[in-house]
Amino acid sequence: MHLYRPDGEELGTMRIVDERGQRSITHYKVIESFKDADLVECLLETETIK
Repeated sequence: MHLYRPDGEELGTMRIVDERGQRSITHYKVIESFKDADLVECLLETETIK
């Protein structure tokens, strides 16, 4: 999956999946399960632009 940040400050921290973006991987594990939700731990990996 590749994440791309569209131009324009009005979009704030919006990100979209787009082939022009950086490769991004999210590793996660469930820490605790509840009735209607799970508590997860996430490790985010994103390639550095050179």
